Amino acid sequence: DLDLDGAASDFDEAWLRAPSVRPFLWQRGIALYFQSRFPEAADQFRSDVAVNPRNTEEAIWAFISEARMDGPSQARANFVQVDACLKTAFQ
Repeated sequence: DLDLDGAASDFDEAWLRAPSVRPFLWQRGIALYFQSRFPEAADQFRSDVAVNPRNTEEAIWAFISEARMDGPSQARANFVQVDACLKTAFQ
């Protein structure tokens, strides 16, 4: 059985103990997504892309989270910018 509440809580604890790791806790974003905590999930994925602009997987997770909140058209309009050499693959 999945313990999504426990997973999110553990990642939050890691974040509290070492705030500098927050952008790298992409697993936290997945736990939040599957708890239907889409705004927090999108924020987590966006913070990961901010420190790693080539991270297309997290950009896609942010899009999926935002699509669940605001619909695909709005999410597409706000798609996270990734490294320019990868951007054309998503257009």
